[in-house]
Amino acid sequence: MTEDRSFIGQCAPFTFCSYDCGDNTVSSRTGDTLYVSYDGVDPACLEGMKFDPISAIDFCDGILCIVPPPDDRGDINLNGIANEVADAVLFTNYFIFGPSVWDPIYYENQWLATDVNDDGSTRTVADLVYLIRIITGDAEPFPRSGEGGRLSINDVVSLETRYDNGELVLISDSPVEVGGLFVRLEGAVGSLGEPRYGDDVVELTPRYRVGDDESRLLIAPMKLGAAIPAGRVELARFAVTTPNAIKIAEADAASYQGYPLAVALASGAPGIPQLFELAQNYPNPFNATTMIRLSIPCASDYTLSIYDVTGRKVRQFSGRSEPGIVQVMWDGADERGNPVASGIYLYRATAGEQHSTRKMVLVK
Repeated sequence: MTEDRSFIGQCAPFTFCSYDCGDNTVSSRTGDTLYVSYDGVDPACLEGMKFDPISAIDFCDGILCIVPPPDDRGDINLNGIANEVADAVLFTNYFIFGPSVWDPIYYENQWLATDVNDDGSTRTVADLVYLIRIITGDAEPFPRSGEGGRLSINDVVSLETRYDNGELVLISDSPVEVGGLFVRLEGAVGSLGEPRYGDDVVELTPRYRVGDDESRLLIAPMKLGAAIPAGRVELARFAVTTPNAIKIAEADAASYQGYPLAVALASGAPGIPQLFELAQNYPNPFNATTMIRLSIPCASDYTLSIYDVTGRKVRQFSGRSEPGIVQVMWDGADERGNPVASGIYLYRATAGEQHSTRKMVLVK
């Protein structure tokens, strides 16, 4: 039902809502007939078509209860020994080699086991950093009670890529020390040479791999006290033969204490999105602030609206952007600045004729 450990043991109410004619529909087996809800459907959806949709489905509200699974937190390789070096190696390999490292049968158990810092989110750099702290004796494992720390983010790491004399330069700018950083690059990655790391990064044992269509870089502390300093830091330089063809596709960061940090791409980051895309907010769930990323392939006005489960709009952001990435930080407050209640929220982005909707969870 969800990979989010924050929902374990809870019963979550759900309801159905529609934003356009294609939401909450069921197709016939042959694909020539579309069945829609009895009510709440725009009448225009039922008229003027060669094959009219049939209003025939009753979408009922309900409750989903999530039964607690076995607590293997920290035992990522499922060998019965939690928080040992083999768990750290397997977890590190995930960031470098991708999802292929997981067991083909028990991968979901392994995913849940990666919530080492007990914040509810799995497979994050913050979990890897906290695991390494446990192994080096710098931190104690969280108890298996499942209470959770519900760690929040209040700091944002800015990542920037720029070109300098035939090299792609990766730069971080953070208000706090960064204990771990993961970056996935897309584009003409075959044109990238081996990275040369900055002086502040070498001691963190960075790992790097170039694949067929992506490049992965992981910077994580492998010894006590190592961290990327706060402020503006040059992380790495790559010799590149195809300039302006590399972009940051994914990034994740954590403080040395194992707290998740939001990542924002600076305006100088190269690469123009080819498609309109509304990314999943990070972190999710969140209990302080969360970052929402919107990819806009051409210059246009945009609107980002946030709704509660009843369909009531609680916040809206709007503006105009040139082709690129728009980052919106939501602080969990409504238009009047009042904090909203815990629960499930929908956020919908519109740019030109493109639109997309996603779900996020606020936990206090």
